[in-house]
Amino acid sequence: MESPAVENVLRAVEAMTPEERTELFRQFRRYTTATPETVLYRGDVITIDLPPNVLKDSKLWQLEAIVGTEKVAATLHHTGRLDEAVLATLLAHSPVLFMAHANSKSYLIDQKNEFTKAEFTDFTPISTLDAVYQFGLAKVEEVREKTLARIS
Repeated sequence: MESPAVENVLRAVEAMTPEERTELFRQFRRYTTATPETVLYRGDVITIDLPPNVLKDSKLWQLEAIVGTEKVAATLHHTGRLDEAVLATLLAHSPVLFMAHANSKSYLIDQKNEFTKAEFTDFTPISTLDAVYQFGLAKVEEVREKTLARIS
């Protein structure tokens, strides 16, 4: 026997129209993962085939924060997968990042400007794609949000 709360939910679902039920399940799938390599993203089943250091725990919001939600959603809807080729396409036009140093520590920096020139030395340009492979989407998203992130 189901709990009273579950029974209430089941009754509510049974009372829904087919369109309401489809929308409910579509919304539910948006937040549910099927397997470690296959995720449900905005109603689409997406196969993720990336090295583990690039995307941890299927946190696609990090990619959305870097590239843009609409671009990620449209690309993943069209391709049905996120692999190295799709990632390269998504990040192809992203701005260059810089690796820089200060006080024997290394940082990944979003932009080279008067402030960063005063604080850091040895600016080395690095593409967003290379930064993602070296440091992961989480670190690149942090840089986009905060302008810099410590990498060592």
